[in-house]
Amino acid sequence: MIGTFAFVLILTMIKEGFEDYSRYKSDRELNNRKTSILDRSTSKFADRLWADIKVGDIVLVNKDEEIPADMLLINAPKEVVFVSTMNLDGETNLKDKELALKSVRENKLHDFKGSMLCQEPNPSIDSWECNLMASTGDSSFLSNATPCNIKNLLLRGCTLKNTNYCFGVVVYVGKQTKIYMNSKKAENKTSNLMKLMNKILYSVFIF
Repeated sequence: MIGTFAFVLILTMIKEGFEDYSRYKSDRELNNRKTSILDRSTSKFADRLWADIKVGDIVLVNKDEEIPADMLLINAPKEVVFVSTMNLDGETNLKDKELALKSVRENKLHDFKGSMLCQEPNPSIDSWECNLMASTGDSSFLSNATPCNIKNLLLRGCTLKNTNYCFGVVVYVGKQTKIYMNSKKAENKTSNLMKLMNKILYSVFIF
């Protein structure tokens, strides 16, 4: 009986270990994706891993690419871009996003500097507030701040559509992104056969 009990436990452990390894591979594949980040030392965009993205980086996202972090939209060919939020909320219709600043030129992105005063990371995908101030040498922040909202925020997991490219400043990364904060822990799935076997094993063990 002990041998039978141990055998079933070992098989269960192998099954759980395989599922954990599959999740690990999925996370690793996601972190090893590449995106274009502005290198301020060379004023050129270079490919970097998603895992290396930091708050404040300026990221280039091309058409049909997945957005790697929650980013403030600062430049695009048009003032309004469209994104697919299917991975975030399951909706198939495209959502429009607007430029936070209309004065940022593409060839001057390497000189773009400033500060953001925004909300603490939270799971809300319907509301977000931020005050953005480009660097002008003025020490007063709020008096010269540009208000931003959820319409200016590109969320991680969304896909850029109907626009060739756009640029964004990273606001939240990793566990602070809204898609991560809305994700739920994977539930353990147990079949009826496994439940019955568990009851039998408990009975054998107690016996």
